[in-house]
Amino acid sequence: MSHELSTNWMEKLHNLIDGFDFETSNRSRVAVSLLHLSIEHQKGICVLVGCGNVNGSAFALLRPQFESYIRGLWYNRCATDVQIDKFISGKQPPRITELIEGVEKTKGFRHGALMRQKEAIWNDINDYTHGGVLQVKSRNRCHEIIGNYQSEHIEWLLEKTSRLATLAGIEIAGVGQNHELANNIISAYKDFYPAAP
Repeated sequence: MSHELSTNWMEKLHNLIDGFDFETSNRSRVAVSLLHLSIEHQKGICVLVGCGNVNGSAFALLRPQFESYIRGLWYNRCATDVQIDKFISGKQPPRITELIEGVEKTKGFRHGALMRQKEAIWNDINDYTHGGVLQVKSRNRCHEIIGNYQSEHIEWLLEKTSRLATLAGIEIAGVGQNHELANNIISAYKDFYPAAP
């Protein structure tokens, strides 16, 4: 996946959801804000990759993007009103595994793909966010310390961030029960990425 393609998709997705209107409640405001943050992280990743030699910071944003997506899903689909009020008052949500377990009991998520995705990438995205060995190895080349991120790693990052942003956009449409917007996002994504599953 090229940086140009990912950036073009980012702009298209933003255009699709710009001005999205929904009935407001504490639940919808919290959920949409977190999902929108997930989409914004994709923009941040694209901008940083485009700057060149800021790839470590771009990779560090993938975990916050994933977490804000999962939190947005959970606050929309699973949280009680009391849990939402506590979050607004500053209480942290449950741990990510508990959030995913809750979401996977809801329509459209009962197939277990979220947990499999989390298990597949969690160690790596923690490493990138918290300055682990993957960040260290990506800064060493022969006898010098310099950004040494391989093109296949950048492509992996751009694919993951674009997909997460898309899923966040679809859930935003779901918050407002806007099936037309959800279908437009899915259709546009398939136009941009015809080989995507």
